[in-house]
Amino acid sequence: MGHPLDHGSSVERGKCDFAEFFGSLPAVKDLRLDICIIKAMIAGLDEIPVRLPMPLLSLRQFYLFDICLSGFDEVCCLLCLIRSSPYLEEIEIETFNDKGDELPAQEFLEAEYYSDIKLNQLTKVKLKAISGTKPEIELIKLLLAKSPLLETMIIETCTLSKQTLIDIMKQVTKFGRSSPRAEVIF
Repeated sequence: MGHPLDHGSSVERGKCDFAEFFGSLPAVKDLRLDICIIKAMIAGLDEIPVRLPMPLLSLRQFYLFDICLSGFDEVCCLLCLIRSSPYLEEIEIETFNDKGDELPAQEFLEAEYYSDIKLNQLTKVKLKAISGTKPEIELIKLLLAKSPLLETMIIETCTLSKQTLIDIMKQVTKFGRSSPRAEVIF
């Protein structure tokens, strides 16, 4: 005989399903997650959805901490949440560099540049602990290209050589921007 409170929900069974978790938060305006929570939710998934079944229509601010942008699953999850949040106004992402295989995540981000991602309400982006990896640079390029109302992108680098910082700045200044008002601050 089952527990009287067990109605089949994955949360009640001690599991946390990615889509179900976010589906239970339709009115959330400010979401703060770290990568440990994300990894727990996507563990065991065969495939991370492109979009959530139910969009996060109230989400305005999204903060993600300790994400490794060379991790393919982490990048897929990040982009799923971005795609599912049409009224997102502010994103803050703190990265860490795993020195893993960057190629799958980099190629995916490059492909997303040409995708249907729209960040029509995004006005502020803050990226922390950026080290200049190719996936990080591709994410910056994507956010600049898909955010027509972007006003400010703040890029905080981790401890880098002066030359690495200059190289990042050179790359970023060449990227197209959908917002004529977008200012990138290092």
